[in-house]
Amino acid sequence: MTKERKARWLARQSQESLDRIRAVDAAAYRRRLEAETPAQSQARRGRNAEAHHLVRNRQSQRIRDEAIHFIEAQVETHNCGPMNIIEQL
Repeated sequence: MTKERKARWLARQSQESLDRIRAVDAAAYRRRLEAETPAQSQARRGRNAEAHHLVRNRQSQRIRDEAIHFIEAQVETHNCGPMNIIEQL
């Protein structure tokens, strides 16, 4: 199901139905985690940690980029003529 279709379908469901769906999903997830071997569990935790690290890096980079664009927007520009002439200030 596409994300849009799923969102529309979920919007039509009653709160009771949503609660049942979430409970079934949580139970299935719990069973899957319980069936993992220690190596699988460690690999999953490593992937999760890496994903969180990437998200934090992207957020930090986006914040830095926004700060740079904000500072550049505050710079007053002027046209001093051709770029091959040295201007005496």
